[in-house]
Amino acid sequence: MSETARAARCIRRHTAQHDLFNRIHSIASDQSFVKEVADHFQRFPVIPNQRCGNWYCDPSTSSDIYAYFKSTDGHTLKWDFNLRRSNLPFAGHIRNAGGIILVDSTRRGKRMPDALSKTVPAWCTVINRAIASKYGTPLEPSLFLPPAIVSASEKSQIEALIPTWVESLLSSSLTLPALDEPLRPFFIHPSTTTLPVIPRDAAYLPVICLSASRWVGSHSDDIPTFTRIGKETVGFEYVPGAGDDDELWARGLTPKLFHEHRNTLLKTPRDELCGVVEELVMGKLVASTVDINLCESSRSSMILGYPAPDSRLALDLGLPLCNSQWESPMTEAITIYVVQVDRLPKEIATVASLDSSGHNRLVILSNPRGDGKRYLESMSAALEAIQGLLEWQPVIIAPGHQTHIDVAVAFAGDQRHADSSQSTWTPVKDEWISSRKVILPLIVALACRLDQRKTDEVINKDTIASHVQRLVTLWPDSNPPRAALKRVNEVLMSDPR
Repeated sequence: MSETARAARCIRRHTAQHDLFNRIHSIASDQSFVKEVADHFQRFPVIPNQRCGNWYCDPSTSSDIYAYFKSTDGHTLKWDFNLRRSNLPFAGHIRNAGGIILVDSTRRGKRMPDALSKTVPAWCTVINRAIASKYGTPLEPSLFLPPAIVSASEKSQIEALIPTWVESLLSSSLTLPALDEPLRPFFIHPSTTTLPVIPRDAAYLPVICLSASRWVGSHSDDIPTFTRIGKETVGFEYVPGAGDDDELWARGLTPKLFHEHRNTLLKTPRDELCGVVEELVMGKLVASTVDINLCESSRSSMILGYPAPDSRLALDLGLPLCNSQWESPMTEAITIYVVQVDRLPKEIATVASLDSSGHNRLVILSNPRGDGKRYLESMSAALEAIQGLLEWQPVIIAPGHQTHIDVAVAFAGDQRHADSSQSTWTPVKDEWISSRKVILPLIVALACRLDQRKTDEVINKDTIASHVQRLVTLWPDSNPPRAALKRVNEVLMSDPR
């Protein structure tokens, strides 16, 4: 084959792999397999492994329990048990449900993603051994891996690391759930010929790792090549792991929108599909723009005191994975809305007022991935201001928005129409997540500073890591970016206060 022909073939393959029509019909085909397995194990809830698994799990028939196991933690020679992805609340959900089905997929050349074949089973073993050590419960210590996928050599290397991971978990500030039965992984993929038999009185909690995608090139997998559009039979190229990397192909389509409009999308001809998706995405954006009082109605349904329920500091960041309400002090609280911008506005300070009462304020942080120096400066200014306020009254930290900046600019300019009650915004799910990723580094830094005032101890990496782990356990979908945490380390460990 000539270089030109080889290049043309690569281009055709790349185009087919990123084609929207191919992707959604591949997902729909794989979703049918997920449904078959779910129907067989009806007593177990179906849970998507974030984020790819969401494409294969219809929210109307699956659970909204959060699970996030990364394949990178299972990559060969890079195995890891990351305390920032401890998934400890997930273990409690498995106990309460009596077992679960965890759904994910993988791209070309594998039966299962490393997240399911290695990360999850290693996690099960670490949790079992840590709980046995802490509570004395005799749980299963063995590591179960799919033998046809993971070699004996690799298994032995992972086993050698588990004692270190157990010790790391036990020495952390994370709270281990109590389990009476051990977690036991099982592995299912499209070429599985016999499903595991799991008795109702099993002496373990089954964690069924279900890989939705077929292996292209395998003779045992039935690769779909056509679908029905109206009365026509239409061909498509199957894409394994089609739900992955959706930022490259989905054109703004989300798993939620896909499931809500699944029938419409799957009946749409190839040349009309992008237009239909654009209409759905734009309609969703318009529908989410609702007029709501900025400083009163953008509350989540739960405010959490941090680091303790009776703390003066409280977080309004969406529902956390706990039931501990804020024991609000009698004094009226100040609400601080936090936003992140690529370029700090010149018209107002990093910490600005939103109204004349002083009860609503704005903190503007620079983007840590851009100008690191500006981020350090804005973070330091925010810490100083919030610490000062906490000396006198409670403070609630909440997500901010561009509308808050507009109000702050107008108020700073002494414009009479600058009225925060007229601003309109409330976070939707994705905005809560992105806002938490912005705010959590600030909370980590603030909590470390408050700890230091109480104990007069030097802040170190363990102190910082402890708060990161606690906060990410409360909101597992909001792991802060590495760039922001790096800057937090610089702020705290270079400042003796």
